[in-house]
Amino acid sequence: MKKVFSVLLLIIIGAIFYSFGIAVYENAKVDKMINEFKSQGVLNEEKSTDKRKYYEVESKIELDETTYIEYNGEFFMGNIGDILVTRESPFPELIGIHQFVSYNFGGHAAMVIGENELMEIAGFPAKGENILQYVFHKIEYDEEGNSNHNFEGAVLHTASNYFIRKYSNGTYYRNKSIGLRVKSTAAERRMAVDHINELKRKNVIYNYMFWLDTKEKYYCTDLMSRSYQSILDENGKSKYTLNDDGFITSVNDLILSKDTMISTYFEVDKNGIEHVYYLVNKK
Repeated sequence: MKKVFSVLLLIIIGAIFYSFGIAVYENAKVDKMINEFKSQGVLNEEKSTDKRKYYEVESKIELDETTYIEYNGEFFMGNIGDILVTRESPFPELIGIHQFVSYNFGGHAAMVIGENELMEIAGFPAKGENILQYVFHKIEYDEEGNSNHNFEGAVLHTASNYFIRKYSNGTYYRNKSIGLRVKSTAAERRMAVDHINELKRKNVIYNYMFWLDTKEKYYCTDLMSRSYQSILDENGKSKYTLNDDGFITSVNDLILSKDTMISTYFEVDKNGIEHVYYLVNKK
């Protein structure tokens, strides 16, 4: 029994060190990608203001749509079908947990589905609900495709594009955000949006068991990846895989995928100046 326990302990310790090594490697690679993206930015003086600086980055591939949307005089990261991500966890108040989750898994992901409109799922149960209810609920559908639950919290929903919007108290959702363009056609990106809209109609719920690929439950980055996996080629195989290692889909997985590219980047410097970088076609 002692020998079995020792072997299991060694396996667990080995898995922890392996996962940490992967996280170190992926974070370093993403940091390098972001720095390279920023280094190619050319200040757009006409568009810039004292409080926000805009930088154009020439795309290496031809863009079929802009990588941002301007609506009612406001600039929004991403165009329809683009994915917006943060690398910081949703739990900044939980010291230790916040740092661990941010470094190993990243923060949040959402899809742009329209002008000032996102689709997302987050693991925050409503009042009166709890995580175990979501974990153990078996989703079934009636003949009309309606799901058999009345959860209100951790479900797929729409939101305004809050990623770089400044709140009334002077803060931001996150001080750094990344926009990703899947290397697809505009029509295919709308297919991903159609898929995610259908999941909303089905009222899918949050998957707290990240390591399990549950058919009718999703977490934020998993939702992005599987929406694009739904796009099939002529042989019925997925055209896009946003999770190259096939395990838990992290924010870094989305960024490092061979099928995505950084298309926009936002950060606030120590002086409170906003910097926005976005891909454009070669002039």
